[in-house]
Amino acid sequence: MLTACAVGPDFEPPAAPEVSAYTSQLLPEQTSAADMKGGEAQRFVRGLDIPGQWWTLFHSAALNSLVEQALENNPTLPAAEAALRQAWENVYAAQGAFFPTAVVSYSPSRNKTATGVTFTAASSGPPFFTLHTAQVVVTYAPDVFGGTRRQVESLMATAEFQRYQLEAAYLTLTGLDVAAVEAALAQAQATLPPLQKQLAVQRDLLTALIGRLPSQAPAEKFELASLQLPQELPVSLPSNLVEQRPDIQSAEAQLHSASALIGVALAARLPQFTLTGNAGATANQISQLFMTPGTAFWTLAGNVAQTVFDAGTLLHKERAAVAAFEEAAAMYRSTVIAAFQNVADTLHALQSDADTLRAAFAAERAAFESLEITRMQLQFGAVNYLSLLTAQNTYQMALIALVQAQAARYADTAALFQALGGGWWNREDVPPAKKWDIQLMP
Repeated sequence: MLTACAVGPDFEPPAAPEVSAYTSQLLPEQTSAADMKGGEAQRFVRGLDIPGQWWTLFHSAALNSLVEQALENNPTLPAAEAALRQAWENVYAAQGAFFPTAVVSYSPSRNKTATGVTFTAASSGPPFFTLHTAQVVVTYAPDVFGGTRRQVESLMATAEFQRYQLEAAYLTLTGLDVAAVEAALAQAQATLPPLQKQLAVQRDLLTALIGRLPSQAPAEKFELASLQLPQELPVSLPSNLVEQRPDIQSAEAQLHSASALIGVALAARLPQFTLTGNAGATANQISQLFMTPGTAFWTLAGNVAQTVFDAGTLLHKERAAVAAFEEAAAMYRSTVIAAFQNVADTLHALQSDADTLRAAFAAERAAFESLEITRMQLQFGAVNYLSLLTAQNTYQMALIALVQAQAARYADTAALFQALGGGWWNREDVPPAKKWDIQLMP
């Protein structure tokens, strides 16, 4: 009954923001379209779930291969998994405080008494003797006010934080893979040195993400024709976003940990109870330890200690824990706001870049027709060669703008999957034992 109470606040997960949309304006049913590859209209599907391997929706074998290599070889995920294992081992270590501690000891000694001292009781006996002592010491500190339970609760919340840090590392790794392809998509068309430089930098980044050195660049190449633009875009309910985003779940876990530490600080100001018991035997010969009457001894003791003066140390520690909780609450709210902003920005980009692609496609077609007309006019002597160069330059600029707008739609689609959490809850590449489901103690 005593260990059933735990001082400090009982943590309740913060409620999701009471909003029904991500943007102030009504989201259209679909984006605009352009009559070209990658220009298809994309429908916004409210409440559509996100697959764990969302990048496969682009239907690119090269992209799938690189993501698999990144997940297998990049050192980020093993580091995050090791941090998660460490956090759980700390939880298990702290749970040991719920049980008594038993220590078995055996201590032999050879002794000589000072027989020349007249007040020594054993001065008339033999000066040398051997003493064997064996005992079991059991110590137990009952968790009367729940300080230990709150400490374990805080450590479990920390383990939960590490779990979502692992999912965040997974999402970042797979998301960067797709973002790194953005420049590579324009590879066949981009001829300007700045774009070639950007392409080289992005391929170096892609090589690092799959756990290789820059000289070991992957053989996979990306062209726009190799990717398929997903036709349906998930738009998770705002109330579900807080459960899907690893960064929000991490912030909530930190808030939970800070809440539990208030109880730890409060329990430290209350009386501390300790129970200690030891039993054993002592004898001059090892054969007499347990068989000879009069060699056994035992002690059972209890202790209650209450700090009466510490110059305010424990009080200020409790206040510091409360301030840390308030800081974590503010950071949680900031994370939620940033997450909703991220989704809203991505939705705006999807619509805007679809319009941009349609305009860029029309501009490219017009520039191409103008170039063809200029070529015919040059053949008939109606214009000079400078006019042809101007038309060619206009077409090349329009073509580059078209490729960039086309690539932006793929990048926006990948960004939306990221912003909505990346579907980590539907992952099929991780065994159930590695999902580290959190089960708090009752």
